[in-house]
Amino acid sequence: MVKVIIVLQGREESKNVIVIKQLDEGTKDRPYPHALVADRLQSRSKVKPFIKTINYSHLFPTRYALELDGLKGAISAETLKEPS
Repeated sequence: MVKVIIVLQGREESKNVIVIKQLDEGTKDRPYPHALVADRLQSRSKVKPFIKTINYSHLFPTRYALELDGLKGAISAETLKEPS
């Protein structure tokens, strides 16, 4: 089960996104608690994935959850570090 949340600040403000991974303790690069979130961006001609790490203070939880267990293992924090 993945939770649906709302982004409160930033470029993707007021968008519904899903939480892929929660990092309560933080990491070496980001010493604050944050979450790895994903969504899709649509424009007139193309659809792109939106994957980003966002601080907990910029997120608002909702009561909704989705059954997307296969998505959790596909994306990790190391995926964002590699330029390829």
